[in-house]
Amino acid sequence: MSEPELRSIPVIVLTSSPSAEDLARSSDPHANASVQKPVEPEAFIERGRSFEDFWLTFVRFPGDAP
Repeated sequence: MSEPELRSIPVIVLTSSPSAEDLARSSDPHANASVQKPVEPEAFIERGRSFEDFWLTFVRFPGDAP
């Protein structure tokens, strides 16, 4: 990534494929995770909320205040 100030932005790759091989292949060197996306709209929204909750609640980066 050429912009250092953007490196702390979490990147999650979503794929419609259930294949573990496709999930692994869809990973970008700068992605934090690869996940199969739900087909149903409500499940998709809930999955997005769970990512948001995780990143805002649990993730800490070096230099973050305790």
